Amino acid sequence: MRLLLFFLLLSCSLFTKSQNIENFYSTDGLVSDFITCIDTDNSGNIWIGTNNGVSYFDGTSFTNYNVSDGIIDNNILSIKCGLNNEVYVGTNFGLSVYNGSNWLSYDILSGLSDNKIVNIDINQGGDVWCSHANFSSGVSVFDGASWSVINPGNFILSCDFDVLGNAWFASLLDGVIVDSANNNFSNINTNNSNLISNGITDILIDQYNRKWVGTNSGLSVFDNNNNFIENHTIMYSLPPPDTLNPVVEIDIDSWNRIWVAIYVGYLAEGGVAFYNGSIWQDFDISDGVAGPNVTCLKVDYNNNVWVGTSTGLSKITPLPSNSLIFDQSKKHKVFPNPSKDYAIICSSINQKLYITDLYGKKVSLQIDRFSNHSEMNTRSLSAGIYFINLIENNQRIVHRLVVN
Repeated sequence: MRLLLFFLLLSCSLFTKSQNIENFYSTDGLVSDFITCIDTDNSGNIWIGTNNGVSYFDGTSFTNYNVSDGIIDNNILSIKCGLNNEVYVGTNFGLSVYNGSNWLSYDILSGLSDNKIVNIDINQGGDVWCSHANFSSGVSVFDGASWSVINPGNFILSCDFDVLGNAWFASLLDGVIVDSANNNFSNINTNNSNLISNGITDILIDQYNRKWVGTNSGLSVFDNNNNFIENHTIMYSLPPPDTLNPVVEIDIDSWNRIWVAIYVGYLAEGGVAFYNGSIWQDFDISDGVAGPNVTCLKVDYNNNVWVGTSTGLSKITPLPSNSLIFDQSKKHKVFPNPSKDYAIICSSINQKLYITDLYGKKVSLQIDRFSNHSEMNTRSLSAGIYFINLIENNQRIVHRLVVN
């Protein structure tokens, strides 16, 4: 009963796969189809790193940059837009910075700990933190005038900053490393917490100071006081027996929905998924994403989700949080409920419908039109709670269905 009530109360926050997905390729002006990283500047423009340079998208057309324009190398590993719209680009050979007119580059001779820069983050004060993903290289920090080096652990892949300004590092070997004060490091790992894995791939800290920790086995969540909340191992549905979801990147939209990019290398399969606090909903190539090799994602200021793959760039348009209605009217009826072999759906008008499980996974083919009084076979469904999704006036109206 408690589980039933929980999902009943939260069912009004479900979302549908009715977002439009638009794809972009080199034939549209991208410098390359192999996307490696994405960020947005303060004006809402999209900056895309690829294996052959950088593309800038203003919403209408692409402008491309490569070594001939002053970038230190064409194989872009990371990209980040600064507080003043400067663009930082990490490569295997150092960092290049675009000021709107020219590119300026830095390498180990300039003060970097390592030339390989796999991620770039910027703290509240505007300092630039470059993660190197090598043994003992740590993180190089640029304050606008000079470089310094912090060495919290091995193979640092990214970092983020909490409400106190503390840096949280994602180490592929050492778990989560926290710098609480002037190189006073502490670890959160599988030995002292319920962290799902010590192989940390990304960290996002939200406005409530919750830590969303991406790992090579799923996502772990910690609260404002750094206490463990929960683990998520199945955010994107993989073919059995594979279940664990290696997280590539994490972002968040203005509705506080967490978005993750997931890719399983040995399966050559991946997608993106978002979490609304109740369920996960995923998108992949079957929904229109440009390819299965998902490399990165970024949520822009308009809540569009940009997804990078090795075969193109995808833009998932936003779905407002009020686009779903849990039906409490008399317009639709579902009975018997609970059901065993069949359920009868009555509606005042003909509509589209489909069924999802508790995790938002579609478990039946969409029926483009059904009559006002239709019988649905439920024998193929395992016992549990499902949602019948009716599409009416571009809104999704949901009925809970219990199958015995």
